[in-house]
Amino acid sequence: MGLTSEARRREHEASFGSARDGVAVLSREWRIRYMNASMLEILSLIGCGAGVETLWDALPRWEHSEPADTLRHAMKTGAAVCFRVDGERGGGRVWEVQADPLESGDLRLRVRNVTAQARAEEAERRFPADQSLG
Repeated sequence: MGLTSEARRREHEASFGSARDGVAVLSREWRIRYMNASMLEILSLIGCGAGVETLWDALPRWEHSEPADTLRHAMKTGAAVCFRVDGERGGGRVWEVQADPLESGDLRLRVRNVTAQARAEEAERRFPADQSLG
């Protein structure tokens, strides 16, 4: 016998409630089943709504974007994906999004701020450490 929706929500909260990464669990219909406090903060940082029912309500400008297509592919195929959202779409920050399909058919998103890492990578590309100064 499977877990009830409430039991699943409690399980997600126990696992991810205090995580620094944003975590959300989405149904096949893109309804938000669970969202931790960090995900709510991330949505606020990028100027998107909270208190909404679906991911596309929370991120209306994203529904017809490349990241949305990547998430749809993960949901459809059951394949985990990881990608970055650039600062233009990410409210001035670079976000790493990891999407993991769950046995229940839901999709779990983990979102983490990688702005500092992206800047360091860009600096390394522009000025490689082994470049001579002479």
